[in-house]
Amino acid sequence: RAAATANVGTNEALSFATSTLSAQLNNWISQLSKNNNLSIGFDYRQTDQQSSDIQAQFLYQPNNRWIVNGNVGYRNDILMNNTNNTNRFISDVDFQYLLTESGKLRFKAYNHTVDRYQLRTAAQTQGVGFIYKEDFVSVKDLFAYYWRLLTGTKNNKKNEEKSSTKK
Repeated sequence: RAAATANVGTNEALSFATSTLSAQLNNWISQLSKNNNLSIGFDYRQTDQQSSDIQAQFLYQPNNRWIVNGNVGYRNDILMNNTNNTNRFISDVDFQYLLTESGKLRFKAYNHTVDRYQLRTAAQTQGVGFIYKEDFVSVKDLFAYYWRLLTGTKNNKKNEEKSSTKK
């Protein structure tokens, strides 16, 4: 039991060290590049006594329309080593292009590593698609927005405010 407790402490220390390293590295990158279009992070995770992952996350935004982000890393998994699936490398990459300046409409393409827990035979999965994104302050605003779209009414709040100021 003491060994398990020591192992948890070591894992937490490694996780803390990688997050501290990530913060310092991002600080250096932003000082060198004079802009914040690149962000890098590191993560060490031990899921159980037989499995651990080390990953580097990245986010690169070369201009106001392109976004490239993902994870690359290595999975050390004893159970995986004993099976025919020997793919231990993690490579998840997402490419997004903002079709509108506001970013509400986007095109996305991705390549992700299939996790062994999903019980699939393929090592990678790819896809492309379009994303429509709306931001709301609350769930009430979300439902009000779509209710106005369904009923065909526009900006009831503005109409109510105008009528209350006339009185």
